[in-house]
Amino acid sequence: MKKLFVLAAGFILAMGSLIAQSPVERKKIQKQQAATEAIQEQSDEKDANMKLSTSEQRKDRKEQAEFETALKGYESDFERTKAPEQFKNNSAIILAQSIYFDFTPGYNKGLYEKRIIRRRVLIQDKSALEAFSIFYTRPDATYKLSITKPDNTKREISKKAALTEDAKNIDIPNFFVEFIGGTKNVTKLPVQGLEIGDILEIQQAVEISNGEHYTPFIVAPVVEVLSNNYPIVIQRFGILVPKNYYIQLFCLNGTPKPEINSKSDGSRLYLITDSMHSASNREYYNYVFRSSPVFKFQISFKSKENNIDDNYNSPLNQDEVLKLAFQEISPDEAYQWKLKKATIKYVKSLKLLPNQQEEIVRQAYYFLRTVTLVKLSNKESNIIFNYYPKMVKNGALEGLDEVLFLNIMQGVLDEFNIEYIGIVGVSKKYGLVKDAIHKIELEKGIKVLGNKPIYIFNLNQHSYFNEIYPHWEGTDVLVYSKSKDIKKEGYDISNERIPESKLEDNYVKEISTVKVSENFENLLLQKRIEAKGNPRYDYYDDVLLMRDFVTSDLEKIGRKGENDEEFYKNEVRQAAFLKTKQEQKEKLMKDCLANLKKMFEGQKFEVKKVSDFELVSDGRYDESPILEFKVNTEFKNLIAPAGPNYLVSVGTLIGSQLELKPEDMKRDFDIYQNYRRHFVDEINFEIPEGYTVEDPNSLKMNVDNESASFVAEVEVKGNLLHFKTTKTYKNLYDTKSKWENYTKVLDAAYEFHQKKIVLKKKG
Repeated sequence: MKKLFVLAAGFILAMGSLIAQSPVERKKIQKQQAATEAIQEQSDEKDANMKLSTSEQRKDRKEQAEFETALKGYESDFERTKAPEQFKNNSAIILAQSIYFDFTPGYNKGLYEKRIIRRRVLIQDKSALEAFSIFYTRPDATYKLSITKPDNTKREISKKAALTEDAKNIDIPNFFVEFIGGTKNVTKLPVQGLEIGDILEIQQAVEISNGEHYTPFIVAPVVEVLSNNYPIVIQRFGILVPKNYYIQLFCLNGTPKPEINSKSDGSRLYLITDSMHSASNREYYNYVFRSSPVFKFQISFKSKENNIDDNYNSPLNQDEVLKLAFQEISPDEAYQWKLKKATIKYVKSLKLLPNQQEEIVRQAYYFLRTVTLVKLSNKESNIIFNYYPKMVKNGALEGLDEVLFLNIMQGVLDEFNIEYIGIVGVSKKYGLVKDAIHKIELEKGIKVLGNKPIYIFNLNQHSYFNEIYPHWEGTDVLVYSKSKDIKKEGYDISNERIPESKLEDNYVKEISTVKVSENFENLLLQKRIEAKGNPRYDYYDDVLLMRDFVTSDLEKIGRKGENDEEFYKNEVRQAAFLKTKQEQKEKLMKDCLANLKKMFEGQKFEVKKVSDFELVSDGRYDESPILEFKVNTEFKNLIAPAGPNYLVSVGTLIGSQLELKPEDMKRDFDIYQNYRRHFVDEINFEIPEGYTVEDPNSLKMNVDNESASFVAEVEVKGNLLHFKTTKTYKNLYDTKSKWENYTKVLDAAYEFHQKKIVLKKKG
């Protein structure tokens, strides 16, 4: 009967809206329609609930109880409805937030982890309304959403419209990352009926571990940043530590000290409370985990041999860090032995002299990188395996992880009596080695001793010998070696700093010859791009054809001839191989040009055409560390008529530059750079016949300080306008007080990017 009434009322209101004449009447009818729709939706939800089975209703009650028991006693946090005065201009406000980490002992001393999140968000403008119009969560999560209107009426959001999609295809807002974790799929739910002034309340419970964590890797460290894109009025983080387990907890960068509530059953609740936290502004060149308030923890089992008490903000000593670093899963010993033997055999075949230690280590490194590449290229290069059977032997197709690689390299060094020490450190993006609490935070390496030390870290398909990765540069690490004191067990350990690369070691240089198209509509560019050091990694996915460099690497270790001998015995197989190889090469080249087109579009160019790609050097060997390639492009909308003359956007040719907004001028945190580097753009612009360049000196710029610089030089030679820009980042670290040094340089680069020249018609 109620449904009939609602439908009839809706029909009457709809007719009324047609005959309403005044704005007041129309507004009144719109409100009545909205109220009717709300009644309809509530009615539908009640009817749906009535259709739930007994087990479904029981499950619903259980889920609700689960939400209510998390951090019970702080319900008043979620009664707030008004924005504090200091946050009234923010797009949205998190009025209250609680995150509860519930660990339950399971089989074999492992733990089940459940995470219960509750957030209450006040929507204050259109931007926030759009940001929260869709809720994102994990498919396996239990969740509930409700909307509280300004008049305090509350309505739960129906889940009928929820859809699950591949996470790769979704751009997930930062706010919802906590609700999702690392799942492959994401559930999306439209938040229907949400309006400016409403409060959106979100509750979610999820089994994070999807099973148990086992000792000694019981729980990988949980890391939480206290700041958010929106200001937070009150937030609480609760960590339940079960009986017979202990916690290692670090509160860093100003995170409040936790309260500890010991319970009668032997468990402890660690509670971190934080209030009136301003919105976290996006800042360029910032390491969040080094700057923002953050806490991290790990929970482990108290064994009889290791009856450790809870540890709050007490760094591990050097021996404990080293012990933690060695908590690793050992690789298959038989496979490790075979690969080590193959590596040593290869190096010995080169007949190097004992004093050629650097070359011995170099050759071992590249041999191991090559056999790893063969594994990585398996899917794309399976044609090689079909016709090169001798490559599939002695486990040489297996990949390498850090443990296996370093074990083999140590075996090689021992075989050739080369002295070395071990290295343990933490990426500078995440913190200091003394603050480590879990194996996953630590990375290892090797330092080969000598007049010119050699650093060896886990390789990748493009790394070269003695290359130090950006996240290691300038970091303080532990170095260790077997104790020379026969009375002492274990290792001699000391502190050391990893070297930093020099400015000249890291650069990108683009040299372009530019012509105006015959119809004066587009610019035609012949580009040569060089990238040395760390910046070259930005190009590899776009320009390197894996099969080509795999084949090249195999040639360098002498494998090609061996396989060719087997391969060329059969003419039919040879023809099939060559045909397939050519087809795949053509496809890869097409993909490469498409990737480059996307790359230029990412630099804000309107690309008409990309063609004639040529790889000059892949930059994957230390004797030739420069990636170099050539490519031709055609860009649109960079030249426009201005009466008899033309305006040319030559500044745009250096690629997109960072545009700082007024809010970017303020700096809250110190400045971190991954490595020193510089970017050079050289443009040779061919002035069309019958035209001159008006005031070329207007392109000149020079902004230089102790932190960074931007310099633009210009010269006209005959029919060539030659200009060169250089942008340089000089330091790995600066205090926030130096931010103005960077803003001046970034503003100068952006200003140059906007510059135009006038091609003035002669006569």
